Amino acid sequence: MIQKPIVSVVVTTYNHQEYIVECLESILMQKTTFPFEIILGDDESLDDTREICKQYASRYPDTIRLFLRNRKDVIHINGNPTGRYNFIENLKACESEYIALCEGDDYWTDPLKLQKQVDFMEKNLDYGICFHKVAIYDESLKVLSHNVPTRNVPTETSIIDLASGNYIHTPSVLLRNDFNLPNWFCNTVIGDWTFYMIIIKDRKIKKIDDVMAVYRKHDNSIWSKKTKKHRILNTLKSFQLVQKNVVLSKKTHLALQESIISYKKQLSNLKVKNTSPLVSICIPTYNGALFLEEALESVKNQTYSPIEVIISDDNSNDNTLKIANKFKECVSFPVTIASHEPNGIGANWNNSIKLANGKFIKFLFQDDVLLPDCITEMVSIFRQHKNLGLVSCKRDLIVDNYTNPETNKWIRNYKNLQVQFDAENEDVMFIDKSFFSEPYFENPPKNKIGEPSSVMFKKNILDFVAGFDIDLKQSLDYVFYYRVLKVSRIAIINKSLVKFRLHKDQATNINRNKPIADYEIYKKILYKEFLPLLHPSHKKKLVLKFSKTACLKKKLKSVLKKFIP
Repeated sequence: MIQKPIVSVVVTTYNHQEYIVECLESILMQKTTFPFEIILGDDESLDDTREICKQYASRYPDTIRLFLRNRKDVIHINGNPTGRYNFIENLKACESEYIALCEGDDYWTDPLKLQKQVDFMEKNLDYGICFHKVAIYDESLKVLSHNVPTRNVPTETSIIDLASGNYIHTPSVLLRNDFNLPNWFCNTVIGDWTFYMIIIKDRKIKKIDDVMAVYRKHDNSIWSKKTKKHRILNTLKSFQLVQKNVVLSKKTHLALQESIISYKKQLSNLKVKNTSPLVSICIPTYNGALFLEEALESVKNQTYSPIEVIISDDNSNDNTLKIANKFKECVSFPVTIASHEPNGIGANWNNSIKLANGKFIKFLFQDDVLLPDCITEMVSIFRQHKNLGLVSCKRDLIVDNYTNPETNKWIRNYKNLQVQFDAENEDVMFIDKSFFSEPYFENPPKNKIGEPSSVMFKKNILDFVAGFDIDLKQSLDYVFYYRVLKVSRIAIINKSLVKFRLHKDQATNINRNKPIADYEIYKKILYKEFLPLLHPSHKKKLVLKFSKTACLKKKLKSVLKKFIP
């Protein structure tokens, strides 16, 4: 007697002949203590997908239930054919306790994926969805990346978090089969996010940190070919559809309303004739393929325009330039890509600035992320306060799976670099050169302004301040900021507008294990350029160390040691 399956794996497929075998094999390889079935729906593919599906259904009749759809049933949304009918009918065919999702061009990588997710759900009845991290396979680049381009979220979330936008990849999902889909679900463009918002209700969402599936990214999808305006408009419509038809708590309603307001603002910005100043986003790169796509995606998501992107590459030998060129092809704003022989990070930073045409320079490092309103808010501060030379902001940390005692110590000490400027109920803090005379100026951290991805500055400030010091490797950013502060005020926005990633290959960690002279050079710079501005106690230390009298005393002492035993 065949046991009733505990999990139904829903596979919707259309024209997936190159991928469907890998998809089905990855599901069939699952090792479980319970029976599962595959609900396989083909949307009358024009290639050999349907024939392959028939072969697998014949080979595994106890596991695969094949449904052959007809194109006359296809649901069109905004005039475009979709797989919505196939998906809905597949869901209706599921009679098991749980449903897992995997589209025909994606695949699973962990044979224990289903077991892990079911084990969790069985023990935690207050959870409605369990998902996990995925790897991304870029079909055009033929590159597999293990970083996730969606929002980084904790292991436990709820519908309130989901109301801000989707962070769940389809092939990672396992959910309880206890829902009914309303008729209006056929009308929403954003099907996956809407589906989760309908079914989750007041239950929690679990994220497993293991990478157990691969999501395949295509450039030729209908969605990716649409303009930014089209994507924003249809996302807005889907959010409004959920707001109108799903019963939500007050907190969830407010979170969703904030998202709707944000999308309306983005749409409005696109409609208004743009007289805003050009911002140059400078991205210095070297072997940054692992995280670069995520950084560039955050550029595409900026609510501000006009922008240009300058990618200055230090002769990378990975896929960095390939990713950069692909990005250039798919955006409407100018992108300049320059490759050159490396001459240190400072030289690369300066190279990117030389190529910039904008009134403002906004750095973004290859492993960091800009939040959507980052540039909009920074330019707004410059517009309100004409005498500023540089604007910085708070940042969130992306730690991923990289932790060790040294990193944990760094996070404890430097999670908030600008803590000494924090003022309650202040949206923006302003500092001027009187900051150098404060006793805490010489206390750690030496960088009290922010990492380069956290700052934007006027390009014409370089008429008064030289670029980044190429002799420095670790302190060149804050030496530049302090030189700016000598001639102009700096503002710090009291909110996170960027995400700064900690990982083992970043420059800070590499330099930690190298003998570098930065900190001694930094003291000399303070002595030569900032001495009159410093606190008396700090000034005294530097004078005793670097003044001509001090140097003569050291030399005399060294000579005397040779003659006096």
